[in-house]
Amino acid sequence: MMISVANQPTRTSQQLAALFRQQGYVVLQRDEIPLQPAQWDQLQSLLERMDYAKVVGGDSGDAHSVWVGRFINDVEKPELLHDLTAAVLDIVMSSTLHRFFGQLIGSYPLCVRRCQANRLLTNDFIGYHVDRDTTPDYDATAVFQFSDVYEGGEFVLYHPELGKQIVSLPKYSVLLNRGDIPHEVMPVTGGVRLTLACFFSTNFGATRKPRSAIKIASSAPSY
Repeated sequence: MMISVANQPTRTSQQLAALFRQQGYVVLQRDEIPLQPAQWDQLQSLLERMDYAKVVGGDSGDAHSVWVGRFINDVEKPELLHDLTAAVLDIVMSSTLHRFFGQLIGSYPLCVRRCQANRLLTNDFIGYHVDRDTTPDYDATAVFQFSDVYEGGEFVLYHPELGKQIVSLPKYSVLLNRGDIPHEVMPVTGGVRLTLACFFSTNFGATRKPRSAIKIASSAPSY
């Protein structure tokens, strides 16, 4: 099933939380997210200033082809990896946005255990995987979309009850999905798809399942 949020009426946070509890994911329209235009612009600027490395294999055995800029990683415990991380967290974990995501997920307070920018060029993709196969600490993931001039790159969820859900994310939307739902991102066939993924958790301590090394192919993208 193809999911679209275009021209939908704006929903309240209570309605969004109920939808997330019901189906385990929700696509948030720009006017449903408590982010100001200047904050979207600031986040996009931070992502464009990131250093990217090409990842070709995930840490749970999945295959990928994606340029990744890591702000936070959590091999043993959450670790800040870049000078820009604090500026990203100032926005995505502001008191307003923190409480908003806490209300939708149904847990508060939350921490960001992992945070990364994902840049997909032509033929790049993110392979089939389950976030909690990496670590059971991931309660939900928020994917912030920053691109609108690209083809392909649909986000596909394999829901145990609803079946295959195909999501095309418009610019300045957010997909919030539960950590136990299998998903993938289809190959980009043209343009550049840029997102920010924040992995939320109620575990502020050591990682319950240490993660293995991620396969790196290159250290800088070629445009």
